[in-house]
Amino acid sequence: MYAKLSNLVKLIALTQLLIGLTVTTPALGKIVMQPLEDMVSGADVIFIGNVLALENSDITDKNLGPKYYALLRIDKIVKGSLPASTVKVDYYTKYTGEPNFVVGETCLLFVERHKGGYHTYWGYGGKAVIKDGKVTDLFIIGEVEETLPTFINKIRAIMSIQKHQRKIPHLSK
Repeated sequence: MYAKLSNLVKLIALTQLLIGLTVTTPALGKIVMQPLEDMVSGADVIFIGNVLALENSDITDKNLGPKYYALLRIDKIVKGSLPASTVKVDYYTKYTGEPNFVVGETCLLFVERHKGGYHTYWGYGGKAVIKDGKVTDLFIIGEVEETLPTFINKIRAIMSIQKHQRKIPHLSK
């Protein structure tokens, strides 16, 4: 069922991409998508990791629901730095714009530092699943499933362009 739902969400996302930046699905609610350039510039850290465990935080927000943590082993850092070989990424189960995590899955994550921890940048957009060497389940404007090395090279190219734009004042406006 997840695969069918994922394909349905992708189809809806592609359709909505032609007319707007927001995807709404009955099962997932509203997902706001961003272009890859914005995801790269906005994320504090971009990394590949494997979900080791899911933990309850014993914190419940009245609007967002229970707060959970996905504990991930860091396999490769693409941007930024993390203080250890594992990291906890928080998420809320009631808020439908948040990604879900599954123990054992490998993900490419765009995260931001948030209240002393880490949170996916732009919810669903901040998490892509890596399956069979491909980056899948993308909720990033204009991006489609492709090989992991190709997608990482695209991120690095964007980082290089953004770095050079910051050095030239008239290009960074």
